[in-house]
Amino acid sequence: MDRIKLLKRDDGFSLMEIAISMLLAGVIAVAFVPLLISAQRNAASNITTTAAVQLLNDQLERARKQSSACSQISAWAASTVDPTRTITDDRGVTMTASVTVTCPTTYPGTARVAIVVKRPTNVTVADATTRIPLLTAS
Repeated sequence: MDRIKLLKRDDGFSLMEIAISMLLAGVIAVAFVPLLISAQRNAASNITTTAAVQLLNDQLERARKQSSACSQISAWAASTVDPTRTITDDRGVTMTASVTVTCPTTYPGTARVAIVVKRPTNVTVADATTRIPLLTAS
């Protein structure tokens, strides 16, 4: 008789157990959706920030390569036609760098060069300041 019960016993999962396990899996999956959305937004923001920092570093290097006269660095900073002052990231966001030079009052001295990278909406994405040694005003 015990042998007959063993043969007739139903092993496995019932439909109710499968439905409950699927429901629990769904609840757990829904809990991760905000995390995935946040990660996607951060990745997109990082792409823009990386492009802005790349533009910023490029402009800092260009400023450092100018001659040791304040007039030439100021003329370079004032040029608005410089195509190297804009960059478009992989998402299509265009950013522009603006350069401000403050010359010293005595020479030799150091000029303060400030560079700000902004979006078209005038939101600052990156900024930096450097000092460049100068020998003369002109």
